[in-house]
Amino acid sequence: NYSSNIILVKALSDPETIQLIKSIVRGIPTFALEKIHSLSNNIPLFIIQVIEYMLDLKLVYLLNRNTVGIENTDSFSNHLYIPKSMEEIYDQRIKCLIEQNSGSDMLKFLYIASYLGIHFSDYFVNAFFEGREELFRNLLERRYVMPSSGGYSFIHESLYLYISHRLQSSRDAKKEVGNYLLSVPYIFDKMDALKKGQLHFWINNKELARSYFSSAISDINNITNYSSVNINQSYYTYLE
Repeated sequence: NYSSNIILVKALSDPETIQLIKSIVRGIPTFALEKIHSLSNNIPLFIIQVIEYMLDLKLVYLLNRNTVGIENTDSFSNHLYIPKSMEEIYDQRIKCLIEQNSGSDMLKFLYIASYLGIHFSDYFVNAFFEGREELFRNLLERRYVMPSSGGYSFIHESLYLYISHRLQSSRDAKKEVGNYLLSVPYIFDKMDALKKGQLHFWINNKELARSYFSSAISDINNITNYSSVNINQSYYTYLE
């Protein structure tokens, strides 16, 4: 039995997955259909992101909002590589993005946006891309981000989590994010003390970082029983 606020989502069947792929990619060759189907585990998100990847590579083109076509079947067959996991799809999509004009700036924007959260304000978008609005349109067209209530958001939580993890794994990216956000008081001043401290830590300003972490450090030092239930859960995010 399930409570009334739980929705049970069943996986697609094999025929449903095959039909979904064929309905989106007009004239898809059998080998590609079978490969995407076998790797998808019948997960629609995987299928959609593979198609986004093919759009990035210009192996397919948009026919309408929900359908793509293959420009050249021979070129498609010779150049198509199907990533084997969601992470690899995103790796390949970011690789394509970086190769675009000002691709590094667009990736930097995604890093900063991921630090702000899955949702971010139009003020941040306008401040970052002032005079370069075409770069943000590119991200919209490539479906990295989308309009949402009060601003914009990542197109899917899985992409947001991927970009966040990629940021946390790169010292250079963290330094870039720190330097940018510290230069925009309107955004920085609205952050909580822990986030401010983390940004200073990322740019190696450890004294200022410590001042923002002082309350958390005091709380931890005053703990007598180091059971996790006695530690503010938000502190774990900032342990480095």
